[in-house]
Amino acid sequence: MRTKLLIFLLLISHSIRAQSFAATDAGDFLKKACMFITWPDPYAKQKTFNMGIFAEPAEILEMKKHFENIGIKSVPVKIVPINATENFGYLHVMIIMKKLSPEEITRVKQMKNRPVLIISTIKQGTNEPGQIYLEKTNNKIEFTISESGIKNSGLQVSYILFSEAEVIDKLNY
Repeated sequence: MRTKLLIFLLLISHSIRAQSFAATDAGDFLKKACMFITWPDPYAKQKTFNMGIFAEPAEILEMKKHFENIGIKSVPVKIVPINATENFGYLHVMIIMKKLSPEEITRVKQMKNRPVLIISTIKQGTNEPGQIYLEKTNNKIEFTISESGIKNSGLQVSYILFSEAEVIDKLNY
């Protein structure tokens, strides 16, 4: 377990060239973080890792190229651009890389009690719809985790991921 922690620390703390947050940065974080997250059945048994993205077309294309030959949890990644009216089906992850409309925020909040990891790279205001917020500071990715958001989703997240994040909405056990 100590080896996994050291590997995770090295992977997360690596320097990223550009200061702006790119789709590939979110993809790199996701691939590494998923080593420490478990989805319940039937999500865990799917033949593809399904990722929905709220983003501009160029960012979606960049993410598709990034995961073209890479899998997550040993399965291929299927990337779907999403909007406020779609049925999300069996998404594993929803990544928010743009400012959402009020309708889109409402739709995302409907996902909170489903086993979907919601990652945001853009602050949406006082009611953040995500469970993990990514930010780049000094060329490093830093992240905040909503413990209550993760708990409500039914995902199992290793303490290793929590130990590397700023944790908000802490639960008392």
